Amino acid sequence: MQPPPGLDLGPPPGLQKVQTTPNATSLESLKLALKVTVQDQQFDQIPFSDEYLEPSMNNLISCNGYLCDTSGADVLGLWNQDMQLIAQYKGLVENMEWEMKPVHDKIIMNQKDALYLIDLQKAQKNIILDQVVDYFSVTDHTYPRIVAISDGSIYLYKLQLPFQSNVQEPKFNNLNTKSKKDKCDLLGTISCDDYDGILQLQNGLVLCKQTTLGEVFVVDFEKGQIYECQNTQGCPVTCWTPINYDSVAFAGKNQIIVVQFESINGNIRNIINCQEINHGLCYAGNKLFSITQNAVVLAWNISNAKQLGSAELRFCEGYYTLDTLNQNYIIAKHKENKDFAIFSTKLEKKFVHKARVKQVQNCVVSNCGSFLALVQSYGLYYDEQMNFHNEIEIFPLKDKTINIQKRKDIENVESITVQFGADPNTLMYISKSQNHINPLIIIWNFVTQESKEIELLIPKYKSIQLYQKKLVISHNLILPQQQGSFNIFAPIKKQDAQSVSGVSVFDNATSKNLLKVTFQQQFDAEVYGMPNDQILFILNSKNQIEKWDVATQSIIQKADCRPSIIKNIKFSENYLFLVAQLEWTVRDVSLGLVGKTQGKRFQKVAFLEQSCIVLSENQLTYWDLQSNKTRLIEKPFSVNNFCLLQGKVLAIGDSQMKLLNI
Repeated sequence: MQPPPGLDLGPPPGLQKVQTTPNATSLESLKLALKVTVQDQQFDQIPFSDEYLEPSMNNLISCNGYLCDTSGADVLGLWNQDMQLIAQYKGLVENMEWEMKPVHDKIIMNQKDALYLIDLQKAQKNIILDQVVDYFSVTDHTYPRIVAISDGSIYLYKLQLPFQSNVQEPKFNNLNTKSKKDKCDLLGTISCDDYDGILQLQNGLVLCKQTTLGEVFVVDFEKGQIYECQNTQGCPVTCWTPINYDSVAFAGKNQIIVVQFESINGNIRNIINCQEINHGLCYAGNKLFSITQNAVVLAWNISNAKQLGSAELRFCEGYYTLDTLNQNYIIAKHKENKDFAIFSTKLEKKFVHKARVKQVQNCVVSNCGSFLALVQSYGLYYDEQMNFHNEIEIFPLKDKTINIQKRKDIENVESITVQFGADPNTLMYISKSQNHINPLIIIWNFVTQESKEIELLIPKYKSIQLYQKKLVISHNLILPQQQGSFNIFAPIKKQDAQSVSGVSVFDNATSKNLLKVTFQQQFDAEVYGMPNDQILFILNSKNQIEKWDVATQSIIQKADCRPSIIKNIKFSENYLFLVAQLEWTVRDVSLGLVGKTQGKRFQKVAFLEQSCIVLSENQLTYWDLQSNKTRLIEKPFSVNNFCLLQGKVLAIGDSQMKLLNI
């Protein structure tokens, strides 16, 4: 079976099948163990806009025609089928795994100790049922109904809060209120066995199941009884989905059974014969969709039981399930390995995403403002394990249709050295390859997908900084022991080996040493930088800033920073940003004092013409250097990194970004 164009993600490597016995009757014996190792899958990039949010796959559902999921620390987001962010709500839901069910434009969430109603329009969350709930199902009526399994009983509730008027009111289990609890009316309760799945149809019929055996039961609250469903042909049911007001589809071994419940007994409308076991069902656009254990999505006509099409996914161990996004799109999702795919009802692939745990280490913008590059460490879920990688991710900012390689896996990279080259389509960075003794300058063209390596013949270094034409390193050299002079009346004395620290400037193209500054005392020269190709600044052991001319190899200026003890200096073309214990100072390149203010834990700084943006304790601060006044910038979330983009500040957090006005 060939996938449609654009969907071929490659064959799953390392596939091993475990044979099942032909006489097996339980679902455990029907499972197919799939051992797949995937290192480099191709996933689509979420489009960048003023606000950017990645779904976590912790609580992925469809809600009112949109994809809904938690993200970051406590954000609930809505995306359309193109994964464009529609809305986000902060502080409603902690980003952990919860059971969530949509009801029109609202969500009911099970936090195990209680059921909560999330009203997205009002951005509110309230308890509607203060009760421990194991499993629940909800149907959309004028007063929605909730059926819940809790502590060996099944409860039927009706919400006291009216929702949108719905003409499809229930015909089954119409009971008078027995009692009121919180914001729900209790309509009925039945003691039950250990069920682990429950489904309520729009007509009010309630079904429950035991997944291990695949048995389905009908719950009759009016008579207070539970019947075994006789419409499954005796086959273990792997999954189910409601189709319309009174119909449901059951998937079993090699078949899908469509049952209509005009009465509580139900009638089989059709039986669809399949080649494999299905582990997910959904209904959209007058088509029934199933997904097999081999991650093949199939479309069916339920009237004549004919197959309408298929699409294939690359998959990992475990099973995908299906969900209806809206009447034009469906979602295939893998809960354990945190990935999903959006398909049209014609089974055209729309988007493939894999949730990642990311930590941005560096971010840079090209001079022309066309591209944003994030250097990040990220973790991917495979076989319920987290595998970490390093990558550079490129976001096109102007021409978003340009065909570029948007992600590149990198190893042993000096993340602070990543920057755009003279050609705006290239990135350059330092890499310490295991195949080379010396470090390499990598020049990567993400448009042509070509890479160039320049080996640097430089001594072993402690830290390194890369510029367009120059390279600066700090190093410690151990001078060999020196023989003492011969003395006939005393033993020969040997002088101890001497450690010499220093900072050296090299030419990128030739590895020629252009300047070498050494310090004879025990001192780690870790604070240095070049605002341009001709000037080198170094913080020496006496808390002084030395300004060196690279061409003449001479010191041309020196400034004493005392009484402040400088711990770090950041450099721009026009300014130096000095970081002390509880103080920030700005000097110009002539080492003249520009401004000084109190500051806490420093993370990053970026300069504008006569101001700067400082990141400290995950909060952004604007500092006007003319007036020497500071003010806090809007904090949309805990900011881990940032850069200047399009005259604004791009704040970067956990799986989210936002452009902020200065």
